[in-house]
Amino acid sequence: MKCSNCGKKNMSKANFCKKCGFVFSDKEQKDSKDTLILLKGTKKFYEVITLKFITDSVLIQTIYTITILLIGVGILSLKENKIRIEDGKNYTVQYNTEIKEYYMIIQSNKESTETIDANLFIPNNVEALKIAYYDENDKLIAEEEHSPKGKITLSINQNHNNYYQISDTKNQKDSIKVFVYYQSDIEEQS
Repeated sequence: MKCSNCGKKNMSKANFCKKCGFVFSDKEQKDSKDTLILLKGTKKFYEVITLKFITDSVLIQTIYTITILLIGVGILSLKENKIRIEDGKNYTVQYNTEIKEYYMIIQSNKESTETIDANLFIPNNVEALKIAYYDENDKLIAEEEHSPKGKITLSINQNHNNYYQISDTKNQKDSIKVFVYYQSDIEEQS
């Protein structure tokens, strides 16, 4: 604790300054204790993060810390750098993680909507998108290229086995399969 009268550093639990005898107020003593608790917590966190409680080797601690940071950045970049469909104004999205398919469920009725603007997340490195439309036998019906900056409009067809394949023109592995349904059709089937 630093004395507000003479500037001398004192022990954190001191009641008065050992140089000038200034008596510390209750508030100053409480603030000093709060700071000490925070510093102890920070020190403990640092020891856990850097493995200091296991080894004093600075090299091992540095390698460990850098590895943890790289893993974290890698995980974030993997998640963020894939084309995906996100919920939109007139539809919700469901994603089947086992077969890696998206299902767009349109909230409006069939008579009022024949197309839907897809809310796509497109990574910055994608220069062009290929949007292919396939029938239930995986036969290509239509195919076109789109700018990733433009609006992507999908037609809504009555055949629910037909689907869209949306992919990066350069990286075909970055691709999603999308089925489009009306909410009312799903309710009729249940």
